[in-house]
Amino acid sequence: MADGKHGKERQSSLSVRQKTILQTLAQMAPRPVTLAVISEKLGVSSRTVLREMPAIEKWLTDNDFRFSRKPGIGMTIEEENENLELIRELLEMENITPMYNRQERRRHILGELFFAEEPVKAYVFTSNYHISEGTLYDDLDVLAGWLKEYRVEIVRRPGTGIFLKSTETAFRQAVSGAVFEFIDVDKILELLSKNTQRKRKEDILTQNPLLGFWDFSVVEAVVKLLADSRKRLGVRYTDHSYIGLVVRISLAVSRVRKGKYSERPVPDVKKLQETPEMSAAEYMAGELGKQFSLNLPEKEIGYFAVYLSSARIWSSAAELKDPLENMNTRRIVMSMAAVVEQLTKLPFRSCTRMADDLVEHINAFISRVSVNLRMENPQPDLVRQSYPEIYEAVKTSCEVLREFIAPREIPESEIGYIAMHFAAAAEQFQENEQKIRTVVICPAGIGTSKVLSVNLMRLFGNLEIRRIISAFDIDEEQLRREGIDLIISTTEIQTDFPHLRVGMILQTQDKLMIQNTIEEINRRRIHKKTRNAAGPFYEKSMLTLDFIRHASMIGGEIVEILEHFCIREAEQAESLDQLIDLAADVFAEDDSGRQKIAAGIRKREKLGDTFFPDMHIYLFHCVTDAAKHSRFGFLRLIHPFRGEKGEVRGVVVMLAPDGRQARECYETISALSALLVDDNRFLQALLEGDASAGAALAEEALVKCYKNETMKRIGVN
Repeated sequence: MADGKHGKERQSSLSVRQKTILQTLAQMAPRPVTLAVISEKLGVSSRTVLREMPAIEKWLTDNDFRFSRKPGIGMTIEEENENLELIRELLEMENITPMYNRQERRRHILGELFFAEEPVKAYVFTSNYHISEGTLYDDLDVLAGWLKEYRVEIVRRPGTGIFLKSTETAFRQAVSGAVFEFIDVDKILELLSKNTQRKRKEDILTQNPLLGFWDFSVVEAVVKLLADSRKRLGVRYTDHSYIGLVVRISLAVSRVRKGKYSERPVPDVKKLQETPEMSAAEYMAGELGKQFSLNLPEKEIGYFAVYLSSARIWSSAAELKDPLENMNTRRIVMSMAAVVEQLTKLPFRSCTRMADDLVEHINAFISRVSVNLRMENPQPDLVRQSYPEIYEAVKTSCEVLREFIAPREIPESEIGYIAMHFAAAAEQFQENEQKIRTVVICPAGIGTSKVLSVNLMRLFGNLEIRRIISAFDIDEEQLRREGIDLIISTTEIQTDFPHLRVGMILQTQDKLMIQNTIEEINRRRIHKKTRNAAGPFYEKSMLTLDFIRHASMIGGEIVEILEHFCIREAEQAESLDQLIDLAADVFAEDDSGRQKIAAGIRKREKLGDTFFPDMHIYLFHCVTDAAKHSRFGFLRLIHPFRGEKGEVRGVVVMLAPDGRQARECYETISALSALLVDDNRFLQALLEGDASAGAALAEEALVKCYKNETMKRIGVN
């Protein structure tokens, strides 16, 4: 420690704020400085500056410098220039004690508790942070409330100290949760960037004790393996999901290196075994094991697979996903959409793109919630503030989701993410469904015309009645200049301008005709906008060989499904086993194929029952080399049989070939499993054996699937 002016050893140390005040006084000396000037410079109140003055006077006294405070004039250091220069030099050498606000202090305390090897005495915290025991215990109470959500307890044991008590799984969840909640994403991105200097990275770690597990060699290895996983799984990650993977996997490796293992296996591990994420997780575990001389057990590998599953963003919502899982999730999504639709009066159930995206998001959410993982929302209040009605409606709709998860708590961050999907769809509605500018012709009289106009606007919210005109006053050029889209008339008119004839009292057929015309006008608008928006981008950027190949494969699978779409009938089945054999025969070409298909269905059934009691159907599906292309059919039982969970009236049979076109096959098959949920007419056609109606609905859905996939590929919503 440096000596003072007369060789006296200095015992005091300064905070950053105290040092700044002293530097200001030394710079202004011998002129006096008021409290107001210093408080303005520091951006704090005059009372805060006053609280720092005893420590400042003590430092000056310890170093034998003269200081005076004069009411109404200010404060000054009464020294010559030579000693003022000495003060500046001493301040540069001064051991600075960091100053933290309340939130920063609590985060530091939490970080120290997370990574302390033994209980920490209370005086360590009170002396390090210059706080009283009362303040410390207030901080611990707040932290205890936060940790309770993760099932972690703060133990305060007199004579021993303060420490955390939890399972290893809960501990890791709490650490990763704290990192996502309390550390700026920018800081972690700096740590992961190759362009950040090593010294800067070390400074970030020093300033953020919540990253006490961070080991550069481990993180670098994890980053490289995640790059491999992107290629292996064909996925992409957002910055936040990518950071989550780095944090969770690096933390797991850090804990295993210390002999700390997850004690709880991943739920539904059998289902996980069938996923590509598990093979990627096994590869990662093997590579990390070699590099750091670790033997990662199955439980740890299972968690790696869950992390990968919950963080992914597929290029297609249906891609390589179990159709049953997608169908179950889609039923949840459509039930939620019905609630939001009822509360907001917006047609969310008709928004296929939103439903597809939400199916993928909620599949990932269910994966996360099964192991108590939380997803950070970088802008939690964005939707709540910008779309309050939609946010509250989505919050209500989450009651539907709660019935399907355990525990049933849904964090605000997740509600915010789900609400974002609905808000985006609402914006699309507003963009697509602009007002249809209309004029009305009704020769029966002004009064009747007014009644008709009011009824039209009441029944069709996007009709805008601009004016009422006479049949003799139709000027097509004038109407086009005014931007009129449609004429609605109660009498026959001779014009090439778009028009409809309706009755003075609107009948059902009138209403249907108007609705169809509105939809057609909107379709033309969207088509025009799509062509304008997509033109050069489509031609120059997206019309690649990969795009053509992908579109061709999807188109080919759609043709295969529709050409082989069928409804077969069977008298009855005595058991599930017999039902599987009957279903295998729907698309089998020979005995060998029948056996392979039946074996594939039985293997899938062992992972989980595929019966839907409210639909009275099984959803049999598998990947098999007995099918060269996608297949979708239905086995209808003439005499339903009573199974363990209810009456069975039929079986959906979906097959995907075992090969490199599996991705395209899943996209097309999933479109039809979604149709079972989205349109009850499809299920009814299958149950009634109406192959013609079923095929027509299937064709409509698959053509829409093809169109959506193509539009998505060229960047058009």
